[in-house]
Amino acid sequence: MEIKYTETSGTYRVYTKQSNYESRDEYDGIASLLWLSDKEVYLYGALTTDDIGFHFLIYILDDLIKRGVQLVRLTRASKRKIPFGKLIADHGVEKEWEIDISDNTIINKVNKLYAKIQMSGM
Repeated sequence: MEIKYTETSGTYRVYTKQSNYESRDEYDGIASLLWLSDKEVYLYGALTTDDIGFHFLIYILDDLIKRGVQLVRLTRASKRKIPFGKLIADHGVEKEWEIDISDNTIINKVNKLYAKIQMSGM
């Protein structure tokens, strides 16, 4: 007999200042993801304070690039856009987006933004 364990979901939490996960401090943002395959994820349930939202997305994209993910799918309210995103469907109140993080242009932009955020101390 053989069994195989597969990770199908995960959670990102963002901490600012001196807080951290190990101390079980309150987080400043959270996002969940569902693994659709080893190269594709669906990002959902992202909540942050407005001043860190973009930075949180860059941190997530950077981590997913390092994990070998190539495509990120997500849904946002119709009035919101997604950096680096390509609109794939409009459902009126929500829109579906894809971010192709296998694209070297996007990888380079994410890397530069990640380094810039790191330098700012965020």
